[in-house]
Amino acid sequence: MQMLARNRFVESMTAGSGQGAALGILITGLKHWVLKCPPLACWRTKPSTKLSTALKQSLAVTRTNCKKPRIPGCIYCQPQVASIGLSEAAALKKGYKTRVGRFPFAANGKAVALGDTDGFVKTVFDNDTGELLGAHLVGPEVTELIHGFATAACHETTDEHLLQLVYPHPTRSEALHESTLIALGRAIHY
Repeated sequence: MQMLARNRFVESMTAGSGQGAALGILITGLKHWVLKCPPLACWRTKPSTKLSTALKQSLAVTRTNCKKPRIPGCIYCQPQVASIGLSEAAALKKGYKTRVGRFPFAANGKAVALGDTDGFVKTVFDNDTGELLGAHLVGPEVTELIHGFATAACHETTDEHLLQLVYPHPTRSEALHESTLIALGRAIHY
């Protein structure tokens, strides 16, 4: 599970197998955010190389032209949970007028075909600008879907821009599109 901390520090974690300590927190160098990684005990061969690669990749990702960098949070459980940005309550508390779309996987063709319909996609947009303020997903493999919203948030994509994207059919990613449509009052499948 990824966890964010506002403090700037590096912490060592014991790998659990008594093989020494593994770097558990990677400093992204961007606004002093720190990303906590899962224990790396499963990396049996050359953990220091894998840690070094993970650190380099983490630093490379944050050094982009991203206008509003946000790190998605993912919880690997059943069902999976993924989110990025503000919750609806946090957006309202900050004074945003919001538009919210909620789309259940029970109305998604791929989820129905697979017989795995638990969960939903929720999007929070600024009512005035259409900017994506946050997205929250619960369901099977949603940690594989959050990157679409992470990219959108990074580049201050609006709801109208998201509607112009082509979402392949049948895929779970169509739920991202449907949630955006619902936020705009243009639902197709729900």
